[in-house]
Amino acid sequence: MITQIELDEVEKRLCSFIAKHRQANNRAISPVNKALVSKEDPLHVDTEGVMSELALCKALDVYPYELFDVRPRSAINGEDNGDVFYKGICIDVKVTKHKNGKLVCLHKNPAIDVVVLMTGEFGKYEIKGGVAVDEMFVDSNYGLPKGFSRKCYWLSQDRLKSLEELFD
Repeated sequence: MITQIELDEVEKRLCSFIAKHRQANNRAISPVNKALVSKEDPLHVDTEGVMSELALCKALDVYPYELFDVRPRSAINGEDNGDVFYKGICIDVKVTKHKNGKLVCLHKNPAIDVVVLMTGEFGKYEIKGGVAVDEMFVDSNYGLPKGFSRKCYWLSQDRLKSLEELFD
C-alpha cells in the first residue's frame, strides 16, 4: 500500500478552497475555535487537514465524499461522520508537520472506527499508521505529552499499526 502521497497543484488549490469554506461556516456558528491546539494560523491548520484527508483518499484509492462537505460538523454533537470511508470503516485523519509527531485526539467520536496519523506539509504527506478507536481511547493513553499544554489521548508512532494491519 502507498505510504507517501503528493498532491498536485490543482488538488492543493481545491483543498485550500474547501478549507476556507469550512472555516467560514464554522466561524459563522462559533466565532472561537475551541478545539484549536496549534498556535499556527487556523486557516493553514484547516488547509493541512483537508489536504491530508485528500492524500489518504488517494492512497486508498477512494472517492473523497466527506472532503466536499463544508457544513459545520461537531463530533461532540454527533454531526461529524469522519473524514474517509474505506471498506466500510470510518477513518479520522490526523496530520502534523513534525516527522516524529504523535497521534493526538482530544475526544472520542462515536462515528469513528480508526484514527490515522499522517506527517508532512504543503501537499506532501507520509502515512505513519493508525489505530482502532478501542485501542486509542483508553486511560493509559490519556495525559499531557511533552510539548503540549492540554491533556489528550495520544500515541507515539511506534505504537501505530500499518494500514495493511488495520484494513486487511
